[in-house]
Amino acid sequence: MPYIKDNLPYNVPYQIYIDPSNLCNFKCNFCPTGNTKLMKNIQRPAGMMKMTTFKKFIDDLNLMVKKYKKKPSMIALFKDGEPLLNPNLPDMIRLINECNLSEKLHITSNGSLMNNFLSNKLIESGLNEIRFSIYGVDDGSYKTNVNKNIEYEKVKKNISEFWSVNKSYGYPVKVICKLMDIYSNKQIERFKNQFSDICNTLIIEKFHKWSDSENWDIKGKQKKIDDMEKDFICAQPFSRLTVLFNGDVTPCCVDWSHKLVVGNINSESLDHIWNSLCNKIRHQHIKKSFHEDSPCIKCDYKSKRTKYDKIYNQNNYLNKIYSC
Repeated sequence: MPYIKDNLPYNVPYQIYIDPSNLCNFKCNFCPTGNTKLMKNIQRPAGMMKMTTFKKFIDDLNLMVKKYKKKPSMIALFKDGEPLLNPNLPDMIRLINECNLSEKLHITSNGSLMNNFLSNKLIESGLNEIRFSIYGVDDGSYKTNVNKNIEYEKVKKNISEFWSVNKSYGYPVKVICKLMDIYSNKQIERFKNQFSDICNTLIIEKFHKWSDSENWDIKGKQKKIDDMEKDFICAQPFSRLTVLFNGDVTPCCVDWSHKLVVGNINSESLDHIWNSLCNKIRHQHIKKSFHEDSPCIKCDYKSKRTKYDKIYNQNNYLNKIYSC
């Protein structure tokens, strides 16, 4: 990964997230999407992306790639929900691949809906990478964490079947299996033993809360936001772009409340949204002046960023680039 600060400004987003579906078949304690009461209170819209909206995104990005002669390093087809719920997902991946809009096409899934037919369709579409998020180490922990009767062995079988189909094509898709670090060492070792032969990479990931989310822990209880280094600027609005299921655009992949939406691709060009309208959010970060209800104020995600994602406004160089 490059140092984001050394490549500003990005005329084309370094990475793009596009949400095929913000619906989910899980109701995870720690995820805003799984909190029905919260979603009702903030009146966040829900649904699946229409192909007309997706094709508008493709057309707009195609124009940007030709204009600036630069492609996103990755396009990830997931955000607020479970992407496999959208039956058009393989066609979406195929269109991106046919237009050669990125070298890396990624999805993240909970794996519960994967099957042989879908495995073949996704691999044939040109998918490069899939990350399976494992939310339990047995039936009981799945029930506790996602509030659904999910069979641990069924999820493992689905992933194993995807791995077998992937093998039959010559392993074109990198498979990642991720578990959060909330389990005992014994449980984590058991997970590693069971999944190491059906994926390329195993990840034990530190649990993070969502932007402003609110400070929930794995059990859905309030938890103090970690202290963080305060003098660096978050790279998200300067390098990442997220297109929500309805065409709304936000310059942050963890903006679950959609409070940072700056435009909609159904009515405006992606180029104009990224290179003009997103400056509103960038200026807030540069000046460290946020609206009182901004999710950026208490964002735990920022505290987990690596050195590549930290921007420092030395000699006010960002003010000059973004005219603020």
